[in-house]
Amino acid sequence: MLDIKLLRNDPELVKDNIRKKFQDDKLVLVDEVLDFDRQFRDAKARGDYLRSQRNSISKSIGGLMAKGQRDEAERAKAEVGEIAAELAALETLETELAGKDPRADARHPQYYRQVRAHRPGRQRERRSGALRRTGRARL
Repeated sequence: MLDIKLLRNDPELVKDNIRKKFQDDKLVLVDEVLDFDRQFRDAKARGDYLRSQRNSISKSIGGLMAKGQRDEAERAKAEVGEIAAELAALETLETELAGKDPRADARHPQYYRQVRAHRPGRQRERRSGALRRTGRARL
């Protein structure tokens, strides 16, 4: 598996190595991965910016209400609502772009065992003896 940093920093090196292996049909994949990565990073950066804006405006709303400036507080609430709507759309896009990564899918063979093996509640059940005594977990 290639490191994404290598693809970002030197895509031509990766393409040359693909050519050396006579797998020219995979050259397009390098550009696709870079495009998905750019879109994901842009959406992530925009989402982080909007979250910081929402947090700062939300903090100022309390101060405005305390000072009795309800009109300005209502405008700030409307602005927070607009930011929340745009943020929801960006989070959907982030999730969709992250879904392009096979590691995000728990059914991927390389990661299935890792996901299945981690069951903290099961270990707690074994220690308590609930499984030994009754043959089923306590709810």
